[in-house]
Amino acid sequence: MKKITEYTDKELREAVDILLDNGHVMFHEQYLTQDELIEFCRRIGDTNDSNPSMGHMEFNPKDNPDLSIITTQPVGKSPHGMFGPTDLVYHGDGGMCHFGEFKELLTGLYCVGSCPDTVLSLLNTNKAFTEFSEEEKEYWRNVETQLNMKEKGIYGTIEEKNRDGSMKAIDGAQEAYKCPIYHYGDERQNVVNIHPYTGKEFMLWQPAFVDKAWYKGEPISVDEIQDKFRKALVRGKNITDFVLREGDFLICDQYYTLHRRSWVQSSDRVIWRPAFDYSNILGPDSAYNPSIEDKKYISRQKANKV
Repeated sequence: MKKITEYTDKELREAVDILLDNGHVMFHEQYLTQDELIEFCRRIGDTNDSNPSMGHMEFNPKDNPDLSIITTQPVGKSPHGMFGPTDLVYHGDGGMCHFGEFKELLTGLYCVGSCPDTVLSLLNTNKAFTEFSEEEKEYWRNVETQLNMKEKGIYGTIEEKNRDGSMKAIDGAQEAYKCPIYHYGDERQNVVNIHPYTGKEFMLWQPAFVDKAWYKGEPISVDEIQDKFRKALVRGKNITDFVLREGDFLICDQYYTLHRRSWVQSSDRVIWRPAFDYSNILGPDSAYNPSIEDKKYISRQKANKV
């Protein structure tokens, strides 16, 4: 198995093409150092995790702050790494951001230590949309949503969210994670958007964060639209399940896929998680406006005073 650190520019571009076609790409038996992982990701795009909307957190290693550590083992002053052991519902790593409000379209998951009983599931919303009837497509093109932080977040229950110490501020280090952005009034986004690098339609759904919804400009029930989302998207043909093993490196496009995780049963499971964009291999993201970071900063200040 060829190491991705030895990929030619042509081989790298071919891997990115697979990523754009499938919404994800998997590399097996890589056995990388943190430095090698970051260097490879930077050939694709910017890995800088210090943007004002998030900032470095306790589970970002000091010597490699563009990685987050996902583990049940202690990390820094935190009792465990990012998210701890709890199950996580389907979500994209854009979180509460609307279309065009975040730049890290790619999430990488590199497996250092495995848990054979922990399943990561990817749901491909681009694939789902392309297989809809024209009537179904037209319905979703007329739906808009507003996203905001909800009580449970991406956790299965409120109890699990409250039990996760990795999300709590430690000496102020994680205060930025409290609310990267908040949407007010009738701020909204289209559910069906165009991917900036493929020109293909996809559906932007964040099950944990839908706060308001509209159909043809008129307010509709959030519970009703959530039920429609689930019935349309959460189907076996749209889902790929993984058990990450040592040396596996999975890259997911956050516009084309949602992911969820079952409970982590073993403390041996350790994942290094870089978040990055396509900018170094495909150029700038035409949908992203860097000025949104100012809005995120102001929004976070408001939310953190509540």
